[in-house]
Formats: sequence, C-alpha cells, structure tokens
Amino acid sequence: MESVEMVLSCLLYPAPMCATIKIMKVARPVDGCHFDRERWRSRSFLEQMANIAAEVGRTFSAKRRGDEEAMTGALYRGLDLIDATAEILVEQKSPRLRELLRAREIFAGLEDESIEDYFMQYALTLRKDR
Repeated sequence: MESVEMVLSCLLYPAPMCATIKIMKVARPVDGCHFDRERWRSRSFLEQMANIAAEVGRTFSAKRRGDEEAMTGALYRGLDLIDATAEILVEQKSPRLRELLRAREIFAGLEDESIEDYFMQYALTLRKDR
C-alpha cells in the first residue's frame, strides 16, 4: 500500500502538495472495511463512480442537516471507495487517476458542494444506460 500511496501522491502532484495528499493512510473512526474489495474490483468504472456518488450525496446531505455523525461516516465510506478505485486505476495506469484524485481532494475538504454534481453525473449516466 505504501508504494501505491507514493505513486499517487508524488508522481501526480508537485512536491509541496505531495505531503498533503495521503491516499491510503486516512485515519478512520471505524474499524474494518466497509465493503467487499473483490466485488468492488468486479464492477465497471461507471458503477464504482455511481456508488461513490451515493456516499458523496449522503455526506453533503448530512452536512446540511447538521448531523455530524452521519456526515463523518459517509465521508469515510466515500473516501474508502475512492481509494479502492484509485488503487485499480494505478494498476491499470489509467489517465482517469489524476481526475479522480483531484475530485477526492475537493470532496475531502467538504467546502465545495459542487463536487456532488460531478459525481452525480456518473449515477445519472448509469441509470440512463440501464
């Protein structure tokens, strides 16, 4: 995992940002993984992004309600899903990785709620295709 973290943080970002972006080592208040990683790997990129969109939506919905506990849980679940997708994209050497990591950075900051619209486009596209 550390080598993946180094690849994600140091190759894509200049040195000053490298120290601020930690992909795999985010402290989480809950124990264990929230999902089956093997099943996650079997999903298409579009399905993964649509599932991430659900957690992003839950995060900002809880933030607007002032529900700190629900917001924190959804935030960490969303970050876990983004990190799992990033691992896959690193292995595939996908050009999508840089965009996903930038979206992660914006989401983790919880300041720019427009990131919810970014992820929601994947959910809408998946729904339209079904």
